[in-house]
Amino acid sequence: MLFLKDTVIGMQALAAAGARLYSENLNASVRVTQWIRGTNTEVAAFSLNKFNSLVHYSDKVEEARDLTVNAAGTGCVLFQVLYTISRKIFFCC
Repeated sequence: MLFLKDTVIGMQALAAAGARLYSENLNASVRVTQWIRGTNTEVAAFSLNKFNSLVHYSDKVEEARDLTVNAAGTGCVLFQVLYTISRKIFFCC
């Protein structure tokens, strides 16, 4: 099972990277803003420190246009943007 071996090696690499990147001195913030009607409006904000660093945060933006992501502080933060296009699915018999 080559797939299983590759997955295990990948997980070991991620664990090793996480161990090296983790710091108790984490003090960072991530701010997501959106240009709405001529104004830069905050649509999401996350503050991260050693007490909440292992918590998964997420937020949803109804319209994904003109988004800006700003991060500041110290430490390593992984930030992911997921973008999907909703469309109706029709089933025919």
